Amino acid sequence: MGRLLGQALSAQQWLHHRAFEAATCHPEEAQARVLRALLRDNADTIFGREHRFATIGSAAEYARRVPIHDYETLRPYVGRVTAGQTGVLTAEAPFMFTTTSGTTASQSSSR
Repeated sequence: MGRLLGQALSAQQWLHHRAFEAATCHPEEAQARVLRALLRDNADTIFGREHRFATIGSAAEYARRVPIHDYETLRPYVGRVTAGQTGVLTAEAPFMFTTTSGTTASQSSSR
């Protein structure tokens, strides 16, 4: 059983390695595929609908449509997610939340 499992894991790793190697031959195409998948998978989130993810066709269009956000801009969305609402920023549920030095400004400014 151990040997069979090892062979199965090796085969799976080989497939991932092969896909990665293929992507390195044409990185722009690979990145465009990843962007399209992310936009498709998250088009029905609140953030995705607000930024019309379903109609974005390129990285340049994404850059025009979705401005760079700081944490304060995203705070209301994050608050909704931490309160238990789903489909806000991502279709997948987050597996963890943590406080970092970049997200503690509201705590230190209230002292």
